[in-house]
Amino acid sequence: MADLVERGGHSRVASFHTLYNALLARHPDCLARLYRPFWFDRQREFHAGETPVFAAPVFTAGEELQARFSAHQIRGGYALKGESLDDEGAAAVAALIDLFDDDTLSADFDLEPGQLQFVDNRVLGHARTEFTNFPEPERRRHLVRLWLRDHGRRAYAG
Repeated sequence: MADLVERGGHSRVASFHTLYNALLARHPDCLARLYRPFWFDRQREFHAGETPVFAAPVFTAGEELQARFSAHQIRGGYALKGESLDDEGAAAVAALIDLFDDDTLSADFDLEPGQLQFVDNRVLGHARTEFTNFPEPERRRHLVRLWLRDHGRRAYAG
């Protein structure tokens, strides 16, 4: 990792299926709220005339469980709306963060030069710790985010 950054930049992934099952076991009272909409910040990724936030639940059930979770985007969504997250929603988000931070439910790793990370955002939660980059441009980390979809619109919420 010393070749990529001075310090930090560690990645973590966790299966939303695993986190869901842990919620069932440890925080079953939080599940119902996670099926109701939260405000999400679209992080300036929207077309002219569209709203900077969208509402969606964390969990959706169809043929297979899917999730949409970013505590940062939820906090930002409520801030942009000028609203406070309800107590039940705050407790549910905190429970999910707590489980994501559980080392027994997630996997940590460092990306090495030349490696790629592909994540289905609706199946795997992912995060990266903050990092300090090198001051020299030629030594700096270069990350590219790419959204791949097989259906839906090109906008952030797809």
